[in-house]
Amino acid sequence: GRPRARDLVAAVAIGASAWYLNLRLVAALDLPQTGAQALAALVERPPLAIALVQLALVPAVCEELLFRGVLARALGGLLRLPVAALGSALVFSAYHLSALQAVPTLTFGLVLGVVAIRGDAIAPTVLAHAINNAIVVVLARGAAPGPAAWLGAHPTEALATTGALAAAGLALALTGA
Repeated sequence: GRPRARDLVAAVAIGASAWYLNLRLVAALDLPQTGAQALAALVERPPLAIALVQLALVPAVCEELLFRGVLARALGGLLRLPVAALGSALVFSAYHLSALQAVPTLTFGLVLGVVAIRGDAIAPTVLAHAINNAIVVVLARGAAPGPAAWLGAHPTEALATTGALAAAGLALALTGA
């Protein structure tokens, strides 16, 4: 379907905040770091532009087509919104085959499922997914030392800001028909 403007705004808010919330969640849960070095090598090896295409743009398009475009929206036609979004998020999380990524992909997939089903479009979820992944790639490579330093020096403010931004994005996506 054609995305609503408010869903695109919601996507920017969600994509810009979910990565930090999931980073803090993984740290709080003290999940095993199995595979972390392999992920870091994937992020650091290619030039930044190539890494952004490979790790932000391509997965956003392909995964959103499959998990939100097909699965979540199909389940949304059969089940209530929360159940359909959770079902697609569980499959999305399992697809990543990583204990380290299980919780972040589950929570991110759940929110993206709600956005896709409620808005009947995947353009917003592609946008949110690409923004989320791009921020992770840029920060993991040390390509944005100023913002990274601020986040490290102000974790409480960063958590409050990203939490409010994600909540606002989700509320915006849930408004209207």
